[in-house]
Parts: sequence; structure tokens; C-alpha cells
Amino acid sequence: MSIIDTLSQRVSESQAARWFAAQTPRDRSLLALLAGFLAVVFLWLAVWQPVSQWHDRAVSTHQRLQGDLEFMQRTASRARGKAQSSQAERGRSRPTLTIITRSAASAGLNITRARPEGGGETYSVTFEGKPFNDILQWLSDLSANNGIVVRDAQVSTDSTPGYVNARFALQ
Repeated sequence: MSIIDTLSQRVSESQAARWFAAQTPRDRSLLALLAGFLAVVFLWLAVWQPVSQWHDRAVSTHQRLQGDLEFMQRTASRARGKAQSSQAERGRSRPTLTIITRSAASAGLNITRARPEGGGETYSVTFEGKPFNDILQWLSDLSANNGIVVRDAQVSTDSTPGYVNARFALQ
């Protein structure tokens, strides 16, 4: 005997099966209909609802993450641009005083005094007794090569012709 035959025989010999067989045909039809209805309700509550809720949560999460991705893609180019400009400024402003002093030394000009002013964006540079033409050439090169410009200048003549005392605010 197979397993199905064994189960079928045990079910037909059970007390529940004997009780069901003793019912009228109308009652048996109603009981079968009720059992079918309960099976559908069970499938609805135990299978369909959890799967549907999981799907709804997955769609909601997907939409939220899609929105996050679109936001990041929209702002990525802006962030890259700001990062590049920030790096360029840091590359220029962080060692600005170093650039100023090194370029002056390579132009043969010794700075008498150099110090930051106004929060470190502007630097005060003082020369005493230096050739005027050399200072002008240095300022031109400093602006062209490093983007550092003169914000303020005070120049006075020195006792030697062609030489000056000067103070520049560079930014």
C-alpha cells in the first residue's frame, strides 16, 4: 500500500469522517463551502498579505533610494566643481606667503617684513631700499604666475636714485 492509500483509509475511518458522512447532503455542502472559504481566508492572511506588504515596502524603499541617487547625481558635479575650486584656492592661498617669499628671493629681492593681515587672506610685504623696476617686474610675475594681486600699495623714494621703500598688501 502507498502512503496516499494509507492516509485516505485512516481519514475515512476517523471519527470526523464518520460524523461528516452522517450529515445531510445540504449540511455537507455548506460545510464544504465553509471549509473552502476558510482555506481562501487562510491563504489570504498567511500568504498574500505578507507578500503584498513586503512588495509595498520594497517599492517604497526603492523609490526613496532612487530619489537619493538622483539628488546625489544632481549635486555631484556641483560638489566636484567646489572641491576643485577649493583645492585650487588651497593650492594658492595656503602657501601664499611661501610663494611670495620664494618668488621675491628668486627675483633677487629680500623682503624686509612679511605678515598676514585680515584673517590670512591678505599679506603685508615690506621692502626697503630695493630697485623700483625689479619690484614692478616681481609684482607682474607674481600676478601672472600665481594669481596673487596687489590690493594696496605704498611706495616712497629712497636716498639712492631708482630705489624705493614699499609696502604692498597682496591677495
